[in-house]
Amino acid sequence: MPDEIVVTVSWGPREETPTRCAERLLDSLSRIPALPDVYSDWYLYPEGGADGPDDLLPVPTDLDALASLLGAGVLRNDRGATMPGSGFSSVLTRLHRDRPIDYRVRCGVESSRVSNHILLKFPHPNRADPAAIDENIVQQSLMALVEAWQPEYGSAITHSFRTAQKINHKAKEIPVGWVTYLANSVAIDEPKLPDLSRITRTGDGMLLQLHGIVQEPSLDEALGIRRALGYEVQ
Repeated sequence: MPDEIVVTVSWGPREETPTRCAERLLDSLSRIPALPDVYSDWYLYPEGGADGPDDLLPVPTDLDALASLLGAGVLRNDRGATMPGSGFSSVLTRLHRDRPIDYRVRCGVESSRVSNHILLKFPHPNRADPAAIDENIVQQSLMALVEAWQPEYGSAITHSFRTAQKINHKAKEIPVGWVTYLANSVAIDEPKLPDLSRITRTGDGMLLQLHGIVQEPSLDEALGIRRALGYEVQ
């Protein structure tokens, strides 16, 4: 059965202000393929949520306004007190066939306990126009997030493919997707890499592409990459 595709990027502690996070967010929105015939513009959920598309709010294009919005999304503890160094969170969305497709942001996290993390969803294949989940668009979207957020790693992946790898989340292992980005700071034994579909060098890292399609990539190759990363593979 087809599975939902997501593009994620992550990185460790990085002190950043709401303004810097807003700059990166606006940069990412300018880089993600717009596809106006497939997706709507970007929106925000109002406080308390939305009952339908008409309740959504436009994303501020003014840097100060967007920074204020991110700053209001600071994480708080059970008593409502601000958690220093916990970063800022926001959820954007765009519509495809009147269904919201979310873009989740957590940035400015300084603690090693919680990572900075970006998640861009795609429509479920059973409800998507083919252009909305085109493989080139998925890969371009990954690179848009890489260029804007400068993460340590990222991937285009489905939930079932992530589960099949039996990732040790406590050890903060990197999930391998149909396409995986690794920054130069990530240690990997390149001679141990399997025969992949493509390896592309970027200015700050590399892209590893598996054989197969985004919905059904090669699990054997993904496990080979995990071995090259030094992970125990079951």
